[in-house]
Amino acid sequence: MSSPCSLTRRCPSPPLQGVTGIGEEQLALGKRELFIHYGDGMAGSRLRVPFAANGTGRNINTVSGLAGMAAELD
Repeated sequence: MSSPCSLTRRCPSPPLQGVTGIGEEQLALGKRELFIHYGDGMAGSRLRVPFAANGTGRNINTVSGLAGMAAELD
């Protein structure tokens, strides 16, 4: 298995590096996911996660709905 880092490819930064503004939020790392629970809701949150620019966000209800639709296809 080759290293994800080389002279031409930068090493990825740790997913939680540079996180600021944590209040009531809870963060948990998955294998390829970052789970965030916004204790006081997302609207008033000051949470900033620089690593999030590398992916996309989905509400857990959306993910559950998509999983249900995918299961119906089988």
